Amino acid sequence: MKVAIITIKLLEESAEKSIKDLEKELLNWFKENTFLIPWAQDIKNVKVKENSETQAFHYDIS
Repeated sequence: MKVAIITIKLLEESAEKSIKDLEKELLNWFKENTFLIPWAQDIKNVKVKENSETQAFHYDIS
């Protein structure tokens, strides 16, 4: 089984939201749009973290 880890720099507007809200919204978006990735079965997890350069998240596909 392979797992994908993706890092994305979020826009400044994301600073207005809590980490939990960002995680929930991103997870929901990826789950709703999984069909756009033909080799993705299910989005399991989204984590948002503060970083000195970016706010980043990763998600696991299993």
